[in-house]
Amino acid sequence: MKSLKETFTKNGLRYKLIKRNEKVALFGVCGTYTDRFIHYEVIEITHVPESMMFGDVVPAHEAIPSNERFGKDLSRALPQRDRDKAEKYFKEVSHRLNSIRIRRKSVPSEG
Repeated sequence: MKSLKETFTKNGLRYKLIKRNEKVALFGVCGTYTDRFIHYEVIEITHVPESMMFGDVVPAHEAIPSNERFGKDLSRALPQRDRDKAEKYFKEVSHRLNSIRIRRKSVPSEG
């Protein structure tokens, strides 16, 4: 599976990976004309399975939420002054998503 890039541009802003795990990434987001972070984004990583598009195979890969999906999942933007809150939220989301996975595995199947 292809991992998220450590740096990329979206909506004219540059994203730089600060830390990540299997389910969550913390990015610093730079403005158009500065290398300083203007805000942070805690991103819930989506695992996209292999698929076909226009007759070509698109390999399995990780993705960030679309603009329309952002905030409807656990992803959130935090102001530049709140690096500590961004780090804390990263840990919180990681814990929540890992708890969901553990619960799903421990629920007995019906049938």
